[in-house]
Amino acid sequence: MPLANLPVEIRRLILDALVRDGCELASFAAVSREWQAVIEPHTFKGIKVTPSRIAELDDMTRRNRSYVRYLWFCLELERYDCDTCSPDNDVPMFNSAADDLLIKTGIRSLFLVLGAWGRSSCLTLDISVYSTSDPEHWFKYLTFEPDDDEDDVPRLNQAVPSQINDDARHRWDTTGQEAMTADATVMNVFTRILDDPLGEFDDEEMGRFGWWRELPPEPEALEEMLNLFPNLSELHYEPWREWDDMLQDSTDRDYHTLLYSPSIRRLTRFTIFENFNQRYVHAFVEEYCKRIRSPNPALSRLLSDVSTNYESLSASYVVDADSFFAADEGQPPKRWPNLRHLFLTSQLLAPDQDETRITNMLRAAAKAAIHMPKLETLQIWNGRKNLAGLFKYEAARKQGQTFTITWRGTWEFLLQTSVIQAWQSLASEVSEHGTIRIIYESIDDNQVRCHGDAMVLLELPDAVIRRVSLRQLQREQMYIPLQSPTLSPYITDPYGLLMPPDSIPLLL
Repeated sequence: MPLANLPVEIRRLILDALVRDGCELASFAAVSREWQAVIEPHTFKGIKVTPSRIAELDDMTRRNRSYVRYLWFCLELERYDCDTCSPDNDVPMFNSAADDLLIKTGIRSLFLVLGAWGRSSCLTLDISVYSTSDPEHWFKYLTFEPDDDEDDVPRLNQAVPSQINDDARHRWDTTGQEAMTADATVMNVFTRILDDPLGEFDDEEMGRFGWWRELPPEPEALEEMLNLFPNLSELHYEPWREWDDMLQDSTDRDYHTLLYSPSIRRLTRFTIFENFNQRYVHAFVEEYCKRIRSPNPALSRLLSDVSTNYESLSASYVVDADSFFAADEGQPPKRWPNLRHLFLTSQLLAPDQDETRITNMLRAAAKAAIHMPKLETLQIWNGRKNLAGLFKYEAARKQGQTFTITWRGTWEFLLQTSVIQAWQSLASEVSEHGTIRIIYESIDDNQVRCHGDAMVLLELPDAVIRRVSLRQLQREQMYIPLQSPTLSPYITDPYGLLMPPDSIPLLL
């Protein structure tokens, strides 16, 4: 029977099955207008763009631009060999002039194209910067995937290895005479893009970098980028920690500049997740690189100030809940009239910390939550190898239902009566007959190989970290042993660090 003679319901079932199958559908759009109407929205929903294709982006999407919901911009850096991945003189190589030019022209060209697009559509822009050589050397577990967290966004082409082929020259647990100087290897992959923090280029060399003066070092560069998106409503920012404490202090000052930006204050949903790796840190001298990064109290208080109009806020590792909830003496209490979801980390959530300080922080959180009338959940957590802890408050969904407080962790912790009373006061404020139910749950610390495992076991929501990033975190731990290796100590220069596969998804 010809397809056209089938009932409409049957034809639609066939089309839906083709869409769910994940096969290449573009050619099927030519079958009929009926098929075109179903297939084209699916085809154009997610698009991968490389610098060489930017010139075609306008023509490619002109008729179907309203269907585009997700744009993955891939900046593939130059490939490199083993002389670069682990140089004999232990000095990192950093990006080439060709890479600099690629990034410069690529971002500028993309923004020129997007600047001409209408402002009525909702678009997610995902920017990835990486080299396809990375998985061939020390970082074999790295994958370059689109941030396709939503179920209805089609999966795009990606290079996910089916297995990891280890070799003697690129083995993280090498010891003895073959011990690697890992700091140069790590810094090659974490090189700051188009930046000269030590001022080592003379004026002639800076001629080819001059344009970058318009975009200061990360995260200040992000501020300049965000100014180009006046309708920005949601930002997921996932930088890495620095591997030098002095440079970390400088980056924290740049975070202040970013948070003062009007673009950040205009957001309704903001996620900042500062990533780290407990293996990489052993490549650097502890005197200059803390094994556990200390959150910046001033940055925590500033984020508390700028978030008062947000609907959702998640800040992990870069700030601490203890400082976020600290009251300003002599100032009226802050109010978050629209806030529904709040997720923060705190280094106080650890078995070796002062329980009095933990109690005071949780009471301060309850006091602040009174000024969050729409609050649905507040979660304070911490995670690293062999450690996971979570305090979670969940409001009642309907009048008369029970409010819930959950403690989940790798060590036994009992909430003090004063903490329970503080949160009971909040429940009574929200609901006349509101009552609090307390739940205690335990986690086996042997299950926690890294902070990625902690997030899964603590059942944190997607607002804390993008799913693609969480997959990468867990995959990384499958191939890198966490015990400290034999590494030659090497005092590093304070260069910036930026992991290539990380993305900056922007929801417009």
